[in-house]
Amino acid sequence: MYSDSIHIEDVRKKRRYDPRNIRAVVAGSNRFNRNLMLEIMRTLGVLQVDGARCENSLFRMMDDQRSTIVFIEWSDMNDMDVVHTTQQIRKLHDDNLRRVPIIAISSQLTKEMILEGRNAGIDEFLRRPCSPADVEKRLRMVIETPRPFVDSKVYIGPCRRRKNPADYHGPRRRDRDSSRIKDVSDAERQLVNKKSPMAVALTRLKMTCELLSSDPKGAPVRIRAALEKAMQTARQENDHAIVRTLQSFGAYIEIIIHSKGNAKDARFIINTGVTTLEQLLVLPREYDSARETVSNAFADAIQRRMAA
Repeated sequence: MYSDSIHIEDVRKKRRYDPRNIRAVVAGSNRFNRNLMLEIMRTLGVLQVDGARCENSLFRMMDDQRSTIVFIEWSDMNDMDVVHTTQQIRKLHDDNLRRVPIIAISSQLTKEMILEGRNAGIDEFLRRPCSPADVEKRLRMVIETPRPFVDSKVYIGPCRRRKNPADYHGPRRRDRDSSRIKDVSDAERQLVNKKSPMAVALTRLKMTCELLSSDPKGAPVRIRAALEKAMQTARQENDHAIVRTLQSFGAYIEIIIHSKGNAKDARFIINTGVTTLEQLLVLPREYDSARETVSNAFADAIQRRMAA
């Protein structure tokens, strides 16, 4: 049976999925990625959600709002040590907070990361770029079918036996594999298949941007061509959010090309730009407000960098 109480006493108790009852924290030092996830959560109707930029803020928010779910960004752009933070959560004295479901988000999810995360006490993993449908699936997993909690001398955390679809890295060959994405938008299917003109154009842009460090003299011509092709495709598909993001991205790329600048800063902006474009590709068109917020947030980030 499900428990419908808003004030959930046991975060590991199976209950009915209701976004209004979720109290979540999104943790990560990268403000852009953090806000991106917050926006997706709000589009799903999760209004009790806050962002934490460091471990201390995370623990304080968990205690203040009695969190029922924690998302943690696992990437090079996050200063937080995800494994250490997870282990610290599992050692908290407050039994309910110690048992809270933890979902790790990463654009570079590997088998090694999953194993390390599982052993630290992470419940589920979410691969970026992620659509609202992807996020809701993970939320339902930890709410409707939560893993049993193990508390022993050698391990504290969710049971590690159940498989997660994100754990699989091979090709999808079974009939039921294709049915897993029947309920998602056309944009999501396009990204999965890597066959849509927009997905191809953004993949080419991402690859050419990576040439800036290895071929600084030849890369600009190829990057401009890739940007022009992506812009043309976005306009043909009438995708205003991607057009605006490409314009901001292109303006910053020109600055990088014409000045030596800070290499680390440039990599940060390029990675953020690629993440934004990939995220917009999987955000369904019906989420107009969320797509506009994502595009505007990247434009603001570019302006702050250019003004610095």
